[in-house]
Amino acid sequence: MSKTTERFNVTVQTAHKTYKPGEPVPVGTDAGISKEEVIRLRENFGDWIGPDVNSIASAGVDMDELQLQIDSVTTERDQLQGEKDRLTAENARLEGEITQRGRDTKATRDVERLKAENTRLAGELSALQDAKLQLETDNGTLAGHISKLEADIATLTAPKT
Repeated sequence: MSKTTERFNVTVQTAHKTYKPGEPVPVGTDAGISKEEVIRLRENFGDWIGPDVNSIASAGVDMDELQLQIDSVTTERDQLQGEKDRLTAENARLEGEITQRGRDTKATRDVERLKAENTRLAGELSALQDAKLQLETDNGTLAGHISKLEADIATLTAPKT
């Protein structure tokens, strides 16, 4: 068996070690993976598309410094996530308190009482408007009768010739 290495887009675990995506994985050795496994990994996850580790090192990138920066950013992310979770829980607790207090306040009871009063008054207003319309109709009818009676009186009291 020849000793070669391959890189993959996925974490590869052998009997002896776990290789992160992009790390060289031995192929064809007792400590590595078989050529069939290489083919299966390439079919399922595609060819390695990341940068060449040697080109990064040759570009003057200090891998230790880069790892320290990654660790620092990861720590900060974890702290921010913890703070977000804490604030989310605090927000939910405060919303619950506001809701509970809103139910118990005199102002809330007054608003509910005023809504009921408005509904009752709206019903009364509608009834009064209906009555007004009926009275206007009756008034018109009575005015017609009065005009007729006045004409009758005028006819009866007119001098006879």
